[in-house]
Amino acid sequence: MSLSFKQYADLSSRTASKTLSHEQSLCNFALGLCGEVYELCVEMTTQALSGHRDNAVEHLVNVGFTEVYKNPSDKVIKELGDCYWYLSQLFRELYVNFDNAQLIEENKLLIFDPGAVFVAVGAICEQVKKIVFHNKSPDIQLLDNQLYILRARFDNLCKMMKLEPSEVWQMNINKLKE
Repeated sequence: MSLSFKQYADLSSRTASKTLSHEQSLCNFALGLCGEVYELCVEMTTQALSGHRDNAVEHLVNVGFTEVYKNPSDKVIKELGDCYWYLSQLFRELYVNFDNAQLIEENKLLIFDPGAVFVAVGAICEQVKKIVFHNKSPDIQLLDNQLYILRARFDNLCKMMKLEPSEVWQMNINKLKE
């Protein structure tokens, strides 16, 4: 039986710090997501450019991440699992509904685009900054939308790599047990 995203979040939350305040947890999860998205993009780029250093730009323009999608490295899958971990913890910490059918449907066709992923992460960080440092209410609709956009982009990256998101979640949980 495959995991749901909520089940994954519940299982993976066992490794989240229990000593941080709500605000500290939000900062930790938002900044962690930023770092992991960066590491995922670095690993994907490194794999895509392997053996193509002399024509790196031309290779990325013409081929892109096709080789990564066909045969993702363990490092790419690990980093994607780490992205999901931080994303799931933001869902939990912000009390976002894990199964908003409308947002899932609206975002199901979004492909993994590193630039668009960074825009979504930036929007999430901006809302966390408002909560933590300015004591203001976040734009809940924007926050929900950006979290679901990221989830859809990560889910579709899995599919492009011929993986189910639940496989990546399970791999991540197994890694966290080590």
